[in-house]
Amino acid sequence: MIAASLRTLREGTEPAPAAETALLVAHVARRVERVAWVATRGGAAAGDDRKAETAGRHDDDARGKLDAAVEKADAALASLPDGRFAEICRRFGIVDAERDLLATALAAQLDPALLLLFHQLQGRPWTTEPLVARLFDHGHRALLRADGPATVWRLLIRGEAALAEPPPLGADPVLPHWLDNVFPFDSALVGHVRGAEACPPLDDWPLDATVARVRALSEAGLPVRLIVQGVSGGGRSTFAAAAARALGRSGFVIESIPHDMPWPLTWTLIQRHAVAAGAMPIWHGPPSQAPSVSVLAPIQAVCLSPGEAALRDPRVVDVQAVLPTPSRDTRLRLVGRLVPASAAWSAADSQRLADRPGLAIGDIAALGRARLAGPAEAEAFLRNASVERLGDLAQRLPTTLDWDDLVLPRTLFEGLRDLAFEARTRAAFWDAAELQRLFPAGRGLVSLFSGPPGTGKTMAAQVIARDLGVDLYRIDLATLMSKYIGETAKNLRTVFTRAADVHAVLLFDEADALFANRTEVKDSHDRYANTDTNYLLQQLEAFEGVAVLATNRKANIDTAFLRRISYAYDFPRPEAADRRRLWAKLAHPILGGIPLASAATLDAFGDHLELSGAQIKNALVAAHFAAKRRGGEAGAADLVIGVGRELAKEGRSLSPRERQRLSGHG
Repeated sequence: MIAASLRTLREGTEPAPAAETALLVAHVARRVERVAWVATRGGAAAGDDRKAETAGRHDDDARGKLDAAVEKADAALASLPDGRFAEICRRFGIVDAERDLLATALAAQLDPALLLLFHQLQGRPWTTEPLVARLFDHGHRALLRADGPATVWRLLIRGEAALAEPPPLGADPVLPHWLDNVFPFDSALVGHVRGAEACPPLDDWPLDATVARVRALSEAGLPVRLIVQGVSGGGRSTFAAAAARALGRSGFVIESIPHDMPWPLTWTLIQRHAVAAGAMPIWHGPPSQAPSVSVLAPIQAVCLSPGEAALRDPRVVDVQAVLPTPSRDTRLRLVGRLVPASAAWSAADSQRLADRPGLAIGDIAALGRARLAGPAEAEAFLRNASVERLGDLAQRLPTTLDWDDLVLPRTLFEGLRDLAFEARTRAAFWDAAELQRLFPAGRGLVSLFSGPPGTGKTMAAQVIARDLGVDLYRIDLATLMSKYIGETAKNLRTVFTRAADVHAVLLFDEADALFANRTEVKDSHDRYANTDTNYLLQQLEAFEGVAVLATNRKANIDTAFLRRISYAYDFPRPEAADRRRLWAKLAHPILGGIPLASAATLDAFGDHLELSGAQIKNALVAAHFAAKRRGGEAGAADLVIGVGRELAKEGRSLSPRERQRLSGHG
């Protein structure tokens, strides 16, 4: 039976020239043939009977031919030009007995006919340590170590076995692909990793210096971690992929971590793929601490946002590359290169798109992939992207109001126009290298709107956002505060990290909640509260976007914040003249038409009632429904009802005499 199986095996495993898989199978098969011949020559059944093997050694001629066949198969595999199996063993440090174990398990996977011979030799149809010891003359010693590279890298997988049985050994299913110089991702990683697109780098990226530093460290045998710092969508993965290509490697991006797999196994599979394929893992965000095992790719990259830091790993040498914000001209060129539809746009539309706050390289590339027809569709696309980035951290406010809707003192109105103008034209100003040198931080446009509720702070922010052609997002800082130590700073970091990447004006509501004066330290809570305040100062200093801080209590704002603010505006309660304008401007759209004779009524309400713009608007809404209920046009009596409701919210009321006087204007 063994002889018949050997004939079948021999006929099916004669290697063709340069067929490495066949050479590897022959490398094991010739040894199987030799051990099986010894067993049959001794007249004993296949098994572990060493006496049967010893008895079979008397036929020196036949044995010599078998030894020669083994040597020939070994030499053919060893001399194969660009042998993948030898390269795999070299990259993972697999030698001696572990190499023989891996070769045997892999050969059985490549040619299952070997499993029948294994069964006849040892009574088990799989690879085991005792079998490999017989095939490769290792005696009775243990071959597979728990801390050996074949085990640590999960190239050999030990199966479950019954008591006193040697466990089955199998080669990882990716190994046959590696022999064909194909490097698929492990099935557990599919959907979580992708190949990195190696696009041309930008001219002002520090690519050459970074690559030279990484190469020097790598050639010295030191594991390197490339830290690429920049805004999300700013080309960090592209930079890392370009660096990998310059180093003769491919890059692959880890987009997410499988939740149904232990972290050490995930780490091992990622590092293993990198070593096998000569590739560089590119992590988005700082990965969890690397497991304390000797599984590490020679080079990997970590993409971080400003302010983020990777966990320290004493096994690697960090090389940091900070990507500069692309200049205005660079963004405009990228729009022309990556968004083919922009060829049909006007120069003004293309420039307006390139000047959008927070526009990143990734956004421009996404616009190109979306194949949008015109600039309006492009702006809508970018607005939706901003919603996804901020998630539940912010609320998008409508921006349907324009400058004509604002009723404010003239000096305040012109000041807001100044703010909008700087926000619209600032990109070109900050492009100058000398200005960037003079202002390494604090190039953001941060303004403070203070004043009583309902005086137009949010409305002004809506108008400015519309003027810029971007969305407005409201972030309630009070909701970010936490009683747990460290949580507030964590929430702030998340907000500012995401906020730096959106195409929008950010409205930080109730700013005094976190921008308040620092307190005298009396206990640990005071100390950590001040730490949060100091951290917020640092975040504000580094913020490069357009932000509005709104507060009802300016006196509570720390003066250190005021020094970092470009514009500070007080929104007063409207004077009589502005109140008359508000009543007149809002009455027609809300009430649906007022008789001309009632214009004096509106002026009287404006003169005699100290209400904010929001209160006037709400009073008119109440008057509308009061009039509709009784089925007539809104008159002074209805307005009095609306005003009374608004005053009641503040604990105020109209006196009977005031009611009579105001109602008399009807």
